[in-house]
Amino acid sequence: MNLNQLYCFKILARYEHLTKAAEELNYSVPALSVIISRLECELGVKLFNRVGRNIKLNERGLLFLQYVDQSLNALDEGIKRLSETQENANEVIRIGTFSHQYWLGFLNTFLATNQNVFISRIKLTLPSLANETNIDQYDFIISPESDFHHANWNSSILIHNESPVVVLSPQIQLHTKQVSLKDLTNEKIIVLSKQESLRKYFDELCKRNNVSFKNIIESDIFFRRELMYGADNYIAFTTDLALSMGFLADLRSVPVETDMPKRKIAIYWRKDRYLTKNMQSLLDSIQEYSRIFEKTHLNNQSSQTENEDNSFD
Repeated sequence: MNLNQLYCFKILARYEHLTKAAEELNYSVPALSVIISRLECELGVKLFNRVGRNIKLNERGLLFLQYVDQSLNALDEGIKRLSETQENANEVIRIGTFSHQYWLGFLNTFLATNQNVFISRIKLTLPSLANETNIDQYDFIISPESDFHHANWNSSILIHNESPVVVLSPQIQLHTKQVSLKDLTNEKIIVLSKQESLRKYFDELCKRNNVSFKNIIESDIFFRRELMYGADNYIAFTTDLALSMGFLADLRSVPVETDMPKRKIAIYWRKDRYLTKNMQSLLDSIQEYSRIFEKTHLNNQSSQTENEDNSFD
């Protein structure tokens, strides 16, 4: 008995049709028939019932198929593990993330201390994140927990409390520690496009608070900065986490008052995907980095915002 016989049996059991199975295996029908006959001879049992030109997997065949599937799947997994655990001087870790700037500092630090690793980082829009086939190409996905709806993925929360804020153009004076979206409906507010996670978050807040803005300006993250420093007055919707990454951090921000649960940001990886040594190292490092980052930087930013607000009292 050899692996080729078992694989041919598996394919024929799937189709229960000699011609279709032979086409997939690139054999002639007589050759496939001989292979299966020899396998049955070695086992001493018939695996298929033959009625004219039709074949049907019988009870013995069904029993044997269970063990063949287990054996071939285990072999495939073993080959995959060997391939993935090879020390490769040019290992590429593929990360899909909902924001370009999030964790950029961490990734640069990780690469500096792991010079045999390359990181391919792709920004995911909401449609691409929803596509199971698309995200399967990534080793890790970083996404708000509320945006990720796929089974068979492990997850670990990186940020537990991402909170909404508005950023003010330099000309705007707003003497308050917090602001309600309802108080801003007459302002010109800059938001991202509807394909972005942050825009979905904004729309959900508006719906929850029954708020409708009269002047919504859609902009990408780069042009948004030019608008904020322009001659006109704007506010921009973002989060404390986004600000902590440095973008628009030189402008004054005010927390948004809401009873909506704060966002959780998680990292995801497929349950059936083996993590190489470098992948596991990246996962462990980003979990520890996020724990410290949230405890120190985000909390410090909140305290700093409160102190700035107190200076207006």
